[in-house]
Amino acid sequence: LYNELGVGERMSLHADVAELMASLHEGRNIEVASQLAYHFAMAEDWDNALPHYLAAAKRYHTVGAYSDALEYLQIALGNIEHLADANKEAIALETLVTIGGIHQALKGYTHPDVEQSFSRACELTDSSLDPVQRAAALYGLWTLKLFNLELDDADKLARDIERIGDAADDDLVRVIAYRSLANGQYQLGKLDETIRYANQVVEYYDPDKAPEY
Repeated sequence: LYNELGVGERMSLHADVAELMASLHEGRNIEVASQLAYHFAMAEDWDNALPHYLAAAKRYHTVGAYSDALEYLQIALGNIEHLADANKEAIALETLVTIGGIHQALKGYTHPDVEQSFSRACELTDSSLDPVQRAAALYGLWTLKLFNLELDDADKLARDIERIGDAADDDLVRVIAYRSLANGQYQLGKLDETIRYANQVVEYYDPDKAPEY
C-alpha cells in the first residue's frame, strides 16, 4: 500500500507518524530520536528532523557507538541547507563540534579530520550563538595546536575562549579558557602565569557542572 501512495501522501503519512510518536513519547523523545529523525526527514520537515538527528547522534556517542553517531551527524550536516536561516549556524556549529569530538576519539587529537571539523566550526562567528559551543570549537582546535606544539596559535585560541567567556559572563567558558591558558603557559615555561591562570580555574570552577567541563 505504501508504494502505491503519491510523494505528497507519503510525506503527509511520515509527518503524521512523527507527530504521533513525539506525542506518545513526550518528555522521552530521546528514546526514539532516530525514528523521529527518519520520519521528519521523510516528511522533509528539516527543522524538526535535524535536532533529532543530533539527539540520536549524542545518544550513540554517549555509549561509544561512534560510527553510528557519525552517520547521523553527517546526515544532519548534509541537510543544514534546508533549514531556516535563523537555525542554520547554530545547528552547523553543534554538529561540527560533535563530529570533531568523535574524530578525536577515533583518530587522535591531531588528525586532519579533527582540524577540518573544528576549523569549520570556528568559522561560524555569529556572537549570538551558544557561547559554550563556540568555546568547544575553539578548544578542540586549541588541543590540536597544543599537541602539535604550535604554542603561539594555541595561546591565541585560549584568549579567544576567554573573550567569549567574558562577553557572555559565562563561568563554564571561563574555566575552559583559564585551563587552556594555564596549560599553554606551562608549556612555554612561564610558571608564574601558569599559577595565576590555574588559580582562576579554581575560582570559577563549579563542582555541580563538572561533567560539562
